[in-house]
Amino acid sequence: MCAMSERESRVTPGEESGDADDPRRVPSSLANAFAILRCFSADCPELGVTDVARMIGVHKSTVSRMMTSLQQLGYLHRDASTDKYRLGVSLLALVSPLLSNVDVRRIAHPLLQDEVARTHETAAIAVIEDVDPIVIDQIPSPKLVRHTQEVGTRYRGWASASVKVSLAFRPWNEAEQALRDGRIEGVDRSDQAVFARIRSELADIRQEGFALNDGESDPFEFSLAAPVFGADGALMAALVIAAPKPRVTPAAFAQIRDIVLHDAHLISRQLGYVEGIA
Repeated sequence: MCAMSERESRVTPGEESGDADDPRRVPSSLANAFAILRCFSADCPELGVTDVARMIGVHKSTVSRMMTSLQQLGYLHRDASTDKYRLGVSLLALVSPLLSNVDVRRIAHPLLQDEVARTHETAAIAVIEDVDPIVIDQIPSPKLVRHTQEVGTRYRGWASASVKVSLAFRPWNEAEQALRDGRIEGVDRSDQAVFARIRSELADIRQEGFALNDGESDPFEFSLAAPVFGADGALMAALVIAAPKPRVTPAAFAQIRDIVLHDAHLISRQLGYVEGIA
């Protein structure tokens, strides 16, 4: 069954912050429109009005009107034979210029292709927005059983290797704030000892240069991520190779680690990063 996370799905008028003059206030109609679009995914490419209303928690009549408007604008396409909707081609006009102008994606793409050819596992690049890694490019493993990361996926869970990279390669006070205010999921904020353990793990990640999700999010998942830096020395992205955990032998682990570290460093250099100077 298609579903959205609770955090992503419900964007209702009650969530508008502040009063009408507050610049942070998001109109409910705009928030709901984006909530509707986020319902569609590779697993749920076609949805009916009832499906979407259930997923975002908004009345069916409101969703129906908004989906009709989105269809008229070209952001949704309605199949008259099934009365279901799918994303419209007008979205490409918004997304394509953004992706084509992201230097890190342009530089990383041929390296992702090479990584998949060498490891036969999925390779991806995720830019860091605030503390959230967002996948902007991925090339899936050619194998039938594989771990994929859909473009547009936003990671917020502590178990994610890319989230660990995002936290490790920034000042601890910033990482701690993200952990304490709930921006990072899967952390027991009531247990003060947790923060000491996380701080120690982040220090190890900085020392080693990479982070792991070694079955933490799922017993059968493995991913390894390394940081990509911009010319100003700031963290820009995380380079990731992901695989089913049973396939990651010690030799495979060493190969994945070495490739990710090498290519993350290469991308950083091509973006203008000079270690120790920027």
